[in-house]
Amino acid sequence: MSCTWHLQQNVGKAFPGVKAELFWRVARAINQRELAAAKVALKAASPKAAQYLAAIPENEFVRCMYERPLYGHSASSAAESKHSAEKDARVMPVSAMFAEMLEMAASDLNKIQVSLRAAKTKGLLLVPSSRQTFEDVCRVR
Repeated sequence: MSCTWHLQQNVGKAFPGVKAELFWRVARAINQRELAAAKVALKAASPKAAQYLAAIPENEFVRCMYERPLYGHSASSAAESKHSAEKDARVMPVSAMFAEMLEMAASDLNKIQVSLRAAKTKGLLLVPSSRQTFEDVCRVR
């Protein structure tokens, strides 16, 4: 699903003569009749903008074509969350992104090692050795 606000911004930049209200009439159409009328109005104002939007699946940005109700929103919170999560990755250099991933993995490994040391000092082994029996490892206290 596309964020309609960002899509409207793209249309405004690509086709400066197109008024935002024409795009919003298409995006916010609540039935097929409204959608058809909005498309005709957009095409009359800018055939190229209408062609641009025609290349995008309507269920991505037209309200009456959504598969599920979005409770009055123009984009699902899932789409916005996805875009937000990707923002750092889009602006971060690849080397910095890998350094961040390495730091997170090292932190997770450190937590696991601390947990294993704590278990070992309490006399518990999380993985039995060949000398230990099932009863020794799974003793009930």
